[in-house]
Amino acid sequence: MIKKGFISFLSLLFLFSGISMNAQYSPDTVQLKEYESAGAYFGSYLSDGIDITSGPFHWNKKDWMLAGSTVAVGTLIYIFDDDIRSFFQKNRSSFTNNFSKNFIEPFGNGPYSIPLFGLLYLYGEIHQDSKSKIVVLNGVKTFVLSAAFVTVLKHLTKRHRPYHDLEANPRLWEGPFGDSDYTAFPSGHTLVSFALASYVSSAYKDKLWVGIASYSVAGLVGLSRINDDKHWASDVFVGAVLGYAIGKCIFNNSLEKHNIQLLPISQTGFGITLIKSYK
Repeated sequence: MIKKGFISFLSLLFLFSGISMNAQYSPDTVQLKEYESAGAYFGSYLSDGIDITSGPFHWNKKDWMLAGSTVAVGTLIYIFDDDIRSFFQKNRSSFTNNFSKNFIEPFGNGPYSIPLFGLLYLYGEIHQDSKSKIVVLNGVKTFVLSAAFVTVLKHLTKRHRPYHDLEANPRLWEGPFGDSDYTAFPSGHTLVSFALASYVSSAYKDKLWVGIASYSVAGLVGLSRINDDKHWASDVFVGAVLGYAIGKCIFNNSLEKHNIQLLPISQTGFGITLIKSYK
């Protein structure tokens, strides 16, 4: 069980660590796509889901090297899971518990993030800001898809949480046919938080504070899961990696790329005109 669990850990981390690596863009030549209809929006859930799972098939050499480095870090954390848990539990206090429960954890499962998206959409309606509304639509999609993916992964691996056993053991995995009560890997709160941070910070790349705030909250969500003894550190690390990749993939798919052509104004060739074609 231990050997199979470790193989599952490495395989999933390697598979998803570079989902979004090969999708590059330039802020000067793209803009967020508007959805032509509700059907187009909901259809993008399927297309984005396919792109998330098929990303590794499009990796280049650099992507594979980055994925390998990520696996190395993840393996190191996995080896020291028990020690990291002990450190956090020894330094756990009523303050960290209350801060986690009342201020941080809700960002990872919807009670705070969904209302914030609602306020942003309302802002977009009042101020006729189409970008805000598009960000909200894609943000909700990021939340739904990341939650769906993490649920599938949890039930494929079925890892024991730290509190599940009288003597906590980070090497206990049940596999796809094991007891459905074991759903530690990866951390869902962390994955969803980093997916949202990845998408929102990319959409507002020109606003540095958005990236700082969103990734700070996502990082605190991950730490809170270790503090609360709900997850091993490796659950949190993998959740952060997968969430970041999923958010980036959805963002890259939400961009409206265009080609730029330079054509002569007349047959004499004096002067040029610039034509942008969107697709």
